[in-house]
Amino acid sequence: MQKPKPVIIPAEWLGNSQLKRAIVHWTGGKYHPNKSDFKSYNVLIGGGGQLYPGKYSLKDNEAASDGKYSRHTNLLNSGSAGIGICSMLGAKRYTTTGEYPVTTDQVVSLILVLADLAEHNEWNRITRRRVLGHHEVEEVYNVKQKDVKWDVSWLPLGGLKNERGKPVALGGDHVMYAIRRAVREELLRRKDESGVIIPRGLNEHVYQIQRAALELGFDLPKHGSDKIWGDEHTGMLKQMVMAYEQRESA
Repeated sequence: MQKPKPVIIPAEWLGNSQLKRAIVHWTGGKYHPNKSDFKSYNVLIGGGGQLYPGKYSLKDNEAASDGKYSRHTNLLNSGSAGIGICSMLGAKRYTTTGEYPVTTDQVVSLILVLADLAEHNEWNRITRRRVLGHHEVEEVYNVKQKDVKWDVSWLPLGGLKNERGKPVALGGDHVMYAIRRAVREELLRRKDESGVIIPRGLNEHVYQIQRAALELGFDLPKHGSDKIWGDEHTGMLKQMVMAYEQRESA
């Protein structure tokens, strides 16, 4: 079965790699990766959302037995894609982001990167065991890390500050929960031809409309009653509206 075309990760970066999970980090640096970052992560996200390939490919992290792989997570590099968000130099845990907070562009790119990895590796469910922050590793996999990790458990909200001058942020488990949810929605959007995210429960209503339209003589020649609100469904609705308007004006 042919792999879906990735949206943001160059296809050659994915190659024929098969990974079990993606672990999200921030680099603790500026908005551009340094030499250490290139060695530590498979994919890096710059301040403007641009991507950089790490020294070691995603394929390299299928297994760590040959010693040639990105060492992004203590004792959990085999089978793990390391995604590094270039940011957070000078940040202090839950108090300040320093001069390089995670940007909105980086979050948007992160969601697309994770969705590309999920499609390529056929992760049918986006769970904490598939997509997680570095700070979740010990709890989810019971793998001890070298020190306390808090990436990515705190995201400043657009540079906002409270009355005490401290950054307003999304913190704790809410961060990766929100990211995983956004990845699920992105994957759902990709399955819908029109690019519109269909809320759960709507597909059955779409199906009922399609069946009724076919019985009335309207056409869905490509896909029939497929429960998807795509371009063909939209075109059929326009046909129905035009027919109604013509009848009313007659």
